[in-house]
Amino acid sequence: MINNNQQLPSYILNILSESPLETVLRDNNHEKWEEVINNCAYTPVNYCKETIDFQVAYKKGHNTQVSDISVIIYHDKKPCGIWPLSYEVENEHTEIRSFGSLILPPLFISGISKKVKKKIVKLCIDIIEKISVKTDAKYINCEDIFLNIHEISDWHYELIRKGAVAKVNYELFVDIDLEMELIKGLFRKSYKALINSGLKKWKVEKLENADTKIWQEFKTLHLAVSGRSTRSDQTWDVHFNALVRGNAFLIYLLDTSSKMVGGGFFLTTKQEGLYGVAAYDRTLFDDPLGHVVQFIAIQEMKKRGLRWYKIGLRPFVADFPQPTEKELSIGEFKEGFATHVFPKYTLSFEMKEIISLP
Repeated sequence: MINNNQQLPSYILNILSESPLETVLRDNNHEKWEEVINNCAYTPVNYCKETIDFQVAYKKGHNTQVSDISVIIYHDKKPCGIWPLSYEVENEHTEIRSFGSLILPPLFISGISKKVKKKIVKLCIDIIEKISVKTDAKYINCEDIFLNIHEISDWHYELIRKGAVAKVNYELFVDIDLEMELIKGLFRKSYKALINSGLKKWKVEKLENADTKIWQEFKTLHLAVSGRSTRSDQTWDVHFNALVRGNAFLIYLLDTSSKMVGGGFFLTTKQEGLYGVAAYDRTLFDDPLGHVVQFIAIQEMKKRGLRWYKIGLRPFVADFPQPTEKELSIGEFKEGFATHVFPKYTLSFEMKEIISLP
Protein backbone atom coordinates (compact mmCIF):
# COMPACT_ATOMS: atom_id res chain seq x y z
CA MET A 1 0.00 0.00 0.00
CA ILE A 2 1.53 3.29 -1.13
CA ASN A 3 0.26 6.76 -0.42
CA ASN A 4 1.99 9.67 -2.11
CA ASN A 5 1.87 13.40 -1.54
CA GLN A 6 5.20 14.08 -3.27
CA GLN A 7 6.00 14.61 -6.90
CA LEU A 8 7.87 11.36 -7.46
CA PRO A 9 8.55 9.58 -10.75
CA SER A 10 5.66 7.22 -11.45
CA TYR A 11 8.02 4.29 -11.98
CA ILE A 12 9.19 4.48 -8.36
CA LEU A 13 5.63 4.38 -7.09
CA ASN A 14 4.85 1.50 -9.46
CA ILE A 15 7.89 -0.50 -8.34
CA LEU A 16 6.95 -0.01 -4.69
CA SER A 17 3.29 -0.80 -5.30
CA GLU A 18 4.02 -3.93 -7.35
CA SER A 19 6.56 -5.34 -4.92
CA PRO A 20 5.43 -8.16 -2.60
CA LEU A 21 6.97 -6.01 0.14
CA GLU A 22 4.19 -4.19 1.95
CA THR A 23 5.16 -0.55 2.54
CA VAL A 24 3.88 2.97 3.09
CA LEU A 25 5.88 6.11 2.41
CA ARG A 26 7.32 7.93 5.42
CA ASP A 27 5.85 11.17 4.07
CA ASN A 28 2.76 11.96 6.18
CA ASN A 29 3.40 8.84 8.30
CA HIS A 30 6.01 10.30 10.64
CA GLU A 31 4.26 9.03 13.77
CA LYS A 32 4.38 5.46 12.47
CA TRP A 33 8.09 5.90 11.68
CA GLU A 34 8.71 7.00 15.28
CA GLU A 35 6.67 4.07 16.55
CA VAL A 36 9.01 1.65 14.76
CA ILE A 37 12.11 3.47 16.04
CA ASN A 38 10.82 3.18 19.61
CA ASN A 39 10.58 -0.60 19.19
CA CYS A 40 14.06 -1.20 17.76
CA ALA A 41 16.78 -2.73 19.90
CA TYR A 42 19.32 -0.26 18.52
CA THR A 43 18.62 2.83 16.41
CA PRO A 44 21.53 4.62 14.71
CA VAL A 45 21.19 8.39 14.42
CA ASN A 46 21.12 7.95 10.61
CA TYR A 47 17.52 6.69 10.87
CA CYS A 48 16.05 9.47 13.00
CA LYS A 49 13.77 12.22 11.75
CA GLU A 50 16.34 14.94 12.42
CA THR A 51 19.00 13.31 10.23
CA ILE A 52 16.63 12.86 7.32
CA ASP A 53 15.20 16.38 7.61
CA PHE A 54 18.69 17.87 7.90
CA GLN A 55 20.01 16.05 4.84
CA VAL A 56 17.00 17.06 2.75
CA ALA A 57 17.46 20.71 3.73
CA TYR A 58 21.24 20.57 3.26
CA LYS A 59 21.08 19.00 -0.20
CA LYS A 60 18.38 21.38 -1.38
CA GLY A 61 20.57 24.24 -0.20
CA HIS A 62 23.33 22.89 -2.45
CA ASN A 63 21.15 22.63 -5.56
CA THR A 64 20.40 18.92 -5.35
CA GLN A 65 16.82 17.89 -6.04
CA VAL A 66 15.95 15.40 -3.34
CA SER A 67 12.74 13.52 -2.60
CA ASP A 68 12.09 11.41 0.45
CA ILE A 69 11.07 7.92 -0.67
CA SER A 70 11.69 6.32 2.72
CA VAL A 71 9.24 3.56 3.57
CA ILE A 72 7.74 1.92 6.63
CA ILE A 73 7.76 -1.85 6.14
CA TYR A 74 4.88 -4.06 7.22
CA HIS A 75 4.65 -7.77 8.01
CA ASP A 76 1.35 -9.46 8.81
CA LYS A 77 -0.29 -6.01 8.51
CA LYS A 78 1.87 -4.60 11.31
CA PRO A 79 4.80 -2.17 11.01
CA CYS A 80 8.05 -4.10 11.48
CA GLY A 81 10.77 -1.93 10.00
CA ILE A 82 11.86 1.32 8.37
CA TRP A 83 14.05 2.00 5.35
CA PRO A 84 15.46 5.50 4.67
CA LEU A 85 15.70 6.17 0.93
CA SER A 86 16.13 9.32 -1.12
CA TYR A 87 15.68 10.00 -4.83
CA GLU A 88 18.31 12.59 -5.78
CA VAL A 89 19.03 14.50 -8.97
CA GLU A 90 22.18 16.61 -9.33
CA ASN A 91 23.50 17.93 -12.66
CA GLU A 92 21.04 15.61 -14.45
CA HIS A 93 22.52 12.61 -12.64
CA THR A 94 19.93 10.51 -10.78
CA GLU A 95 20.85 8.36 -7.80
CA ILE A 96 19.12 6.40 -5.07
CA ARG A 97 20.73 6.95 -1.66
CA SER A 98 19.84 7.13 2.00
CA PHE A 99 20.23 10.91 2.23
CA GLY A 100 23.71 11.55 3.69
CA SER A 101 24.70 7.90 3.22
CA LEU A 102 24.84 5.33 0.49
CA ILE A 103 21.83 2.99 0.51
CA LEU A 104 21.34 1.83 4.09
CA PRO A 105 19.74 -1.44 5.20
CA PRO A 106 16.20 -1.64 6.55
CA LEU A 107 16.01 -1.38 10.34
CA PHE A 108 13.78 -3.86 12.16
CA ILE A 109 11.89 -3.83 15.43
CA SER A 110 12.88 -6.30 18.12
CA GLY A 111 11.44 -9.80 17.89
CA ILE A 112 11.32 -10.16 14.10
CA SER A 113 12.53 -13.63 13.10
CA LYS A 114 15.69 -14.07 11.05
CA LYS A 115 13.64 -15.80 8.35
CA VAL A 116 11.35 -12.78 7.96
CA LYS A 117 14.31 -10.38 7.99
CA LYS A 118 16.09 -12.27 5.21
CA LYS A 119 12.93 -12.32 3.10
CA ILE A 120 12.41 -8.57 3.53
CA VAL A 121 16.08 -7.78 2.83
CA LYS A 122 15.92 -9.73 -0.44
CA LEU A 123 12.79 -7.82 -1.46
CA CYS A 124 14.49 -4.50 -0.60
CA ILE A 125 17.47 -5.39 -2.81
CA ASP A 126 15.06 -6.34 -5.59
CA ILE A 127 13.43 -2.89 -5.32
CA ILE A 128 16.85 -1.20 -5.56
CA GLU A 129 17.71 -3.23 -8.67
CA LYS A 130 14.47 -2.31 -10.41
CA ILE A 131 14.80 1.38 -9.61
CA SER A 132 18.45 1.36 -10.71
CA VAL A 133 17.49 -0.13 -14.07
CA LYS A 134 15.08 2.77 -14.60
CA THR A 135 17.72 5.36 -13.66
CA ASP A 136 20.34 3.73 -15.93
CA ALA A 137 22.65 3.34 -12.95
CA LYS A 138 25.95 1.62 -13.69
CA TYR A 139 26.54 0.74 -10.05
CA ILE A 140 24.48 0.04 -6.96
CA ASN A 141 26.24 1.49 -3.92
CA CYS A 142 25.15 0.41 -0.46
CA GLU A 143 26.59 0.50 3.02
CA ASP A 144 26.22 -1.47 6.18
CA ILE A 145 25.91 0.30 9.49
CA PHE A 146 26.81 -0.39 13.10
CA LEU A 147 23.86 -1.99 14.92
CA ASN A 148 25.58 -3.26 18.08
CA ILE A 149 25.74 -6.85 16.81
CA HIS A 150 28.75 -9.13 16.51
CA GLU A 151 28.20 -10.54 13.03
CA ILE A 152 27.63 -9.22 9.55
CA SER A 153 24.02 -8.30 8.92
CA ASP A 154 21.58 -10.07 6.60
CA TRP A 155 21.86 -6.98 4.39
CA HIS A 156 25.64 -7.38 4.13
CA TYR A 157 25.40 -11.11 3.48
CA GLU A 158 22.71 -10.91 0.79
CA LEU A 159 24.56 -8.13 -1.05
CA ILE A 160 27.75 -10.21 -1.06
CA ARG A 161 25.77 -13.17 -2.41
CA LYS A 162 24.51 -10.90 -5.18
CA GLY A 163 28.08 -10.19 -6.24
CA ALA A 164 28.83 -6.98 -4.33
CA VAL A 165 32.42 -6.08 -3.56
CA ALA A 166 33.01 -4.97 0.02
CA LYS A 167 35.28 -2.06 0.91
CA VAL A 168 36.19 -1.32 4.49
CA ASN A 169 36.79 1.96 6.30
CA TYR A 170 36.87 2.52 10.03
CA GLU A 171 34.68 4.35 12.54
CA LEU A 172 35.49 5.50 16.05
CA PHE A 173 33.17 4.77 18.97
CA VAL A 174 33.02 5.26 22.71
CA ASP A 175 31.47 2.50 24.82
CA ILE A 176 29.13 4.49 27.06
CA ASP A 177 28.39 1.40 29.18
CA LEU A 178 31.86 1.68 30.69
CA GLU A 179 32.36 3.57 33.93
CA MET A 180 33.24 7.21 33.32
CA GLU A 181 36.60 6.87 35.05
CA LEU A 182 37.50 3.96 32.79
CA ILE A 183 36.42 5.87 29.68
CA LYS A 184 38.59 8.81 30.71
CA GLY A 185 41.41 6.41 31.53
CA LEU A 186 41.33 5.18 27.93
CA PHE A 187 41.72 8.68 26.49
CA ARG A 188 45.03 9.53 24.87
CA LYS A 189 47.44 10.28 27.71
CA SER A 190 48.04 13.90 26.69
CA TYR A 191 44.29 14.61 26.61
CA LYS A 192 43.76 14.12 30.34
CA ALA A 193 45.89 17.10 31.35
CA LEU A 194 44.40 19.21 28.54
CA ILE A 195 40.86 18.44 29.73
CA ASN A 196 41.73 19.31 33.31
CA SER A 197 43.32 22.63 32.33
CA GLY A 198 40.42 23.46 30.00
CA LEU A 199 37.86 22.80 32.72
CA LYS A 200 39.69 25.35 34.87
CA LYS A 201 39.93 27.93 32.08
CA TRP A 202 36.44 27.79 30.52
CA LYS A 203 32.94 27.89 31.88
CA VAL A 204 31.08 24.86 30.50
CA GLU A 205 27.39 25.15 29.61
CA LYS A 206 24.81 22.85 28.04
CA LEU A 207 21.92 23.83 25.80
CA GLU A 208 19.07 21.36 25.46
CA ASN A 209 16.05 23.64 25.23
CA ALA A 210 14.54 26.42 23.11
CA ASP A 211 17.04 29.19 23.94
CA THR A 212 17.26 31.02 20.62
CA LYS A 213 19.82 33.51 21.92
CA ILE A 214 22.43 30.84 22.71
CA TRP A 215 21.68 29.00 19.47
CA GLN A 216 22.21 32.19 17.47
CA GLU A 217 25.55 32.73 19.22
CA PHE A 218 26.65 29.25 18.14
CA LYS A 219 25.53 29.93 14.56
CA THR A 220 27.43 33.21 14.56
CA LEU A 221 30.56 31.53 15.89
CA HIS A 222 30.30 28.82 13.23
CA LEU A 223 29.99 31.46 10.50
CA ALA A 224 33.00 33.39 11.85
CA VAL A 225 35.14 30.24 11.99
CA SER A 226 34.07 29.04 8.54
CA GLY A 227 34.55 32.44 6.97
CA ARG A 228 31.40 31.93 4.90
CA SER A 229 27.93 30.45 5.13
CA THR A 230 28.28 26.70 4.52
CA ARG A 231 24.66 25.70 5.13
CA SER A 232 21.16 27.14 4.93
CA ASP A 233 19.13 28.59 7.77
CA GLN A 234 16.74 25.69 7.31
CA THR A 235 19.42 23.18 8.34
CA TRP A 236 20.07 25.18 11.49
CA ASP A 237 16.33 25.19 12.21
CA VAL A 238 16.23 21.39 11.87
CA HIS A 239 19.02 21.02 14.42
CA PHE A 240 17.40 23.53 16.76
CA ASN A 241 14.14 21.58 16.58
CA ALA A 242 16.11 18.46 17.52
CA LEU A 243 17.17 20.27 20.69
CA VAL A 244 13.57 21.19 21.44
CA ARG A 245 12.46 17.58 20.90
CA GLY A 246 15.13 16.32 23.29
CA ASN A 247 17.04 14.49 20.56
CA ALA A 248 20.17 16.64 20.66
CA PHE A 249 22.26 18.88 22.88
CA LEU A 250 24.89 21.59 22.56
CA ILE A 251 27.95 21.78 24.79
CA TYR A 252 29.49 25.25 24.69
CA LEU A 253 32.32 27.10 26.41
CA LEU A 254 32.45 30.68 27.70
CA ASP A 255 35.49 32.78 28.55
CA THR A 256 35.74 35.07 31.59
CA SER A 257 33.72 37.75 29.78
CA SER A 258 30.92 35.22 29.00
CA LYS A 259 31.82 35.19 25.30
CA MET A 260 31.19 31.87 23.54
CA VAL A 261 34.57 30.54 22.38
CA GLY A 262 33.60 27.06 21.27
CA GLY A 263 30.83 24.52 21.07
CA GLY A 264 29.87 21.08 19.81
CA PHE A 265 26.43 19.87 18.72
CA PHE A 266 25.44 16.21 19.22
CA LEU A 267 22.42 14.26 17.94
CA THR A 268 21.02 11.31 19.88
CA THR A 269 18.61 8.41 19.75
CA LYS A 270 17.80 6.31 22.80
CA GLN A 271 20.89 4.19 22.12
CA GLU A 272 23.38 6.24 20.10
CA GLY A 273 25.03 9.65 20.13
CA LEU A 274 26.61 11.25 17.06
CA TYR A 275 29.13 14.06 16.81
CA GLY A 276 27.38 16.55 14.54
CA VAL A 277 29.01 19.96 14.11
CA ALA A 278 31.49 22.04 16.11
CA ALA A 279 33.00 25.52 16.01
CA TYR A 280 35.98 26.87 17.94
CA ASP A 281 37.49 30.35 18.06
CA ARG A 282 40.48 30.23 15.69
CA THR A 283 42.49 32.64 17.84
CA LEU A 284 42.44 30.00 20.58
CA PHE A 285 43.66 27.17 18.35
CA ASP A 286 46.28 26.00 20.87
CA ASP A 287 43.82 25.90 23.76
CA PRO A 288 41.96 22.70 24.77
CA LEU A 289 38.50 23.70 23.57
CA GLY A 290 37.51 20.57 21.66
CA HIS A 291 38.94 18.31 24.32
CA VAL A 292 36.66 19.75 26.98
CA VAL A 293 33.58 19.66 24.73
CA GLN A 294 34.13 15.99 23.89
CA PHE A 295 34.64 15.04 27.54
CA ILE A 296 31.49 16.84 28.73
CA ALA A 297 29.48 15.43 25.80
CA ILE A 298 30.46 11.90 26.79
CA GLN A 299 29.37 12.62 30.35
CA GLU A 300 26.02 13.87 29.03
CA MET A 301 25.55 10.72 26.94
CA LYS A 302 26.29 8.68 30.04
CA LYS A 303 23.55 10.57 31.90
CA ARG A 304 21.11 9.91 29.06
CA GLY A 305 21.78 6.17 29.22
CA LEU A 306 23.06 5.83 25.66
CA ARG A 307 24.91 2.70 24.58
CA TRP A 308 27.45 4.03 22.07
CA TYR A 309 28.85 7.37 20.98
CA LYS A 310 29.81 7.41 17.31
CA ILE A 311 32.58 9.98 16.98
CA GLY A 312 33.00 9.48 13.24
CA LEU A 313 35.30 8.14 10.54
CA ARG A 314 38.97 7.45 11.14
CA PRO A 315 40.65 7.99 7.74
CA PHE A 316 44.07 6.57 6.90
CA VAL A 317 46.72 7.51 4.34
CA ALA A 318 46.08 4.36 2.26
CA ASP A 319 42.33 5.08 1.90
CA PHE A 320 40.89 5.73 -1.54
CA PRO A 321 40.20 8.46 -2.31
CA GLN A 322 43.16 9.60 -0.26
CA PRO A 323 42.10 11.83 2.64
CA THR A 324 43.41 15.36 2.99
CA GLU A 325 45.87 16.35 5.69
CA LYS A 326 43.03 18.15 7.48
CA GLU A 327 40.85 15.02 7.43
CA LEU A 328 43.71 12.91 8.76
CA SER A 329 44.34 15.45 11.52
CA ILE A 330 40.67 15.50 12.56
CA GLY A 331 40.61 11.70 12.58
CA GLU A 332 43.74 11.63 14.73
CA PHE A 333 42.12 14.06 17.19
CA LYS A 334 38.92 12.01 17.43
CA GLU A 335 40.80 8.76 17.92
CA GLY A 336 42.21 10.08 21.18
CA PHE A 337 38.74 9.71 22.76
CA ALA A 338 37.68 6.37 21.26
CA THR A 339 37.39 3.12 23.17
CA HIS A 340 36.64 1.07 20.02
CA VAL A 341 37.35 1.10 16.28
CA PHE A 342 34.78 -0.76 14.17
CA PRO A 343 34.76 -1.57 10.43
CA LYS A 344 32.43 0.41 8.19
CA TYR A 345 31.52 -1.45 5.00
CA THR A 346 30.49 -0.15 1.62
CA LEU A 347 29.12 -2.75 -0.78
CA SER A 348 28.98 -2.04 -4.50
CA PHE A 349 28.41 -3.93 -7.72
CA GLU A 350 27.96 -3.19 -11.38
CA MET A 351 24.44 -3.71 -12.62
CA LYS A 352 25.64 -6.21 -15.23
CA GLU A 353 27.24 -8.34 -12.49
CA ILE A 354 24.09 -8.80 -10.44
CA ILE A 355 23.50 -12.47 -9.69
CA SER A 356 19.96 -13.82 -9.56
CA LEU A 357 19.36 -15.77 -6.39
CA PRO A 358 16.43 -17.77 -5.06
